[in-house]
Amino acid sequence: MPGNLFNARTVDIQWKQQEGRSRYQRHSVADGYRGRHPYASVAAVAQSTGQDPHSAEYTVSAVRDTFAEGVAFAPGEALIDALDEARHWISEKGHAGCSVAAAAVLDCRVWFCWIGNCRIYQVSGHSVRLLSSDHSLAETEGLSPGDPGFRQKARETTASLGKGGSRPGEGRTELAEGDSLLLLTPGVWLYIDEDGIHRHISDGSSLAADLTSLLRETRTGHRRQGGAAAGFRLLSSTGSFVRIPGWLGAIAIVLCLVLAGLYLGGVLGPERSAPPQEEPFHVEDSIFTEIVLPLPVVRSADTLAAADTVPPPPSVSLPVRAMVSGGMQLGVSADSVLQFTGGSPDPAWENWTGGVYVVRGDSAITGIAERIAAGQGFDSVTTVDRIVVVRQASASRFSSWLSSLDPADAAGTAVVVETNSSVAAGASWIRNYPVFVNGARDMSALHSCFRGDSLPGIPAIEDDAAYRILVLPPL
Repeated sequence: MPGNLFNARTVDIQWKQQEGRSRYQRHSVADGYRGRHPYASVAAVAQSTGQDPHSAEYTVSAVRDTFAEGVAFAPGEALIDALDEARHWISEKGHAGCSVAAAAVLDCRVWFCWIGNCRIYQVSGHSVRLLSSDHSLAETEGLSPGDPGFRQKARETTASLGKGGSRPGEGRTELAEGDSLLLLTPGVWLYIDEDGIHRHISDGSSLAADLTSLLRETRTGHRRQGGAAAGFRLLSSTGSFVRIPGWLGAIAIVLCLVLAGLYLGGVLGPERSAPPQEEPFHVEDSIFTEIVLPLPVVRSADTLAAADTVPPPPSVSLPVRAMVSGGMQLGVSADSVLQFTGGSPDPAWENWTGGVYVVRGDSAITGIAERIAAGQGFDSVTTVDRIVVVRQASASRFSSWLSSLDPADAAGTAVVVETNSSVAAGASWIRNYPVFVNGARDMSALHSCFRGDSLPGIPAIEDDAAYRILVLPPL
């Protein structure tokens, strides 16, 4: 029976999202998981429908978390299971749904699925091939990019995840060495043709640089809705791919063992005996100096031209995520701050001092935070080392971690709890934290995250989804 002696591949995986100018039309998200052989890697992009800020974020999180558990068999089924989970959650919460494209790769094999108007492309050599089909009015009416009204009708979906009974489309493909697979939201692919995609993805730069160049070319940061892109690239084989019959492999192994025995037994003659032992090498006798040289950034002519013609992105992507307790009105533009509302805090179960809190060193949002503080009657902004957002999936782990955290570390940590179950139950240790309050409980199904300095054992990931500003009422 034939078998694979060795067939591990090197696959690069990248994802990027660019927030747009509008608070109401910028819900494009990208995320992924880098698996190590024999586990699959995955990436997904999604764009929420209408003014729904939650569906896209939950969907890509569900895909990422499914594969983070380790998927070595049937990646295509795992993709559909993850989207089914997201679909049920969206339906239960009554959200508007989203378009999504997701793909998993294991060695050179790729499984993908999609619904709505996110697209999947394969770039091979001199060709760009569209693997998905749009669920949009433009597709239904047979419109092409040059037809009047194409962009508007391409945005109007006829199916989305979480709405109606539509099922995602599915497919499989294989990547040759150097091939790339792209996942794009409509905020990206609507503003570039296939020739442009090929130009940016096949210019010899890294995949990360290619995606950045693609987002610059399509000016997603200067459009209202923004956009997201993700991709895979098969770089090389880390070993040769060999098929041998099982009986031949067994004979080869026996022959190697016989030869090894003859060698060790001295049959090959005294002249082949082991050489004299040398003086052992002692690390403490030597001095090592580590020299790290920065790698040059290779940029194509097209990327350089785009950088010269497209204005650089602002120092902070707007709107900024803020958690606001007690029904406070911020008095700043909705395009500047994306507000998530928590209930009025209860001093019997929560701990806080009124004020506006930001992570120390987050200077990009200082102006916004100071305007909010002045509007609420606070003299200044309060800084902490980190803002931690605790959500349902890791509530029990956080309960143990927070209760045992060194008081010196706790003193620099602001905690926002967005769970359906208690994390502290009013325990006295919450007084070690300058902020320990409940947040927006309707976000409980998302992943826990933090912003700022990390700490050993923290059961969360550093993520842009964490709040950058906390606004808390006076006691």
